[in-house]
Amino acid sequence: MSPLSLAHCFVYCSLQRASLLADCYYSNLKLRTVIPVTVQTMKTYMCLICGYVYDEETGDPESGIEPRTRWEDVPLSWRCPDCGAGKEDFDMVEV
Repeated sequence: MSPLSLAHCFVYCSLQRASLLADCYYSNLKLRTVIPVTVQTMKTYMCLICGYVYDEETGDPESGIEPRTRWEDVPLSWRCPDCGAGKEDFDMVEV
């Protein structure tokens, strides 16, 4: 499996963002193996109290939440940095 061919698969998968989850399969013709690759888009969540938007891509580094942290991985103790609302006061939004 050449790294260049696998990189092409990732580029191809990245272009399949029409759906939230795109499955791409890279076939290595020499070995006849298939490696499944899943591409998941980052989501955003908005505070229903003040309108603050949590973006999974950027996270909340000031509160210790690293970039690319999924919403389900944000601890329940995390609070909205603008108004102090809890996670239960956020809804997923499409940007």
